[in-house]
Amino acid sequence: MDSCVKSVKERYRAGAMRAMTFRGHIYGLPEFTKQVTLIVDRSAFKAAGIPISAAQTTNRAKLLATVKKLTRIDSDGNLMRIGST
Repeated sequence: MDSCVKSVKERYRAGAMRAMTFRGHIYGLPEFTKQVTLIVDRSAFKAAGIPISAAQTTNRAKLLATVKKLTRIDSDGNLMRIGST
């Protein structure tokens, strides 16, 4: 598997890759990774006047501010759109 995973092995933690290595060769990929997927509703960002670049996870305070801007509550207090899950 060495040549198959050459381009992606740096995405995994070193310790996880060591667990998949035997006698200097990679025999598998770790089951779990540390990846984050954001699903972005571009129309919601546009309606809220928020740039897509605000959809990030590197700064928790900025992410929470973006979530707050995306959340919509109608005049009766009903949640119309939640900014995060």
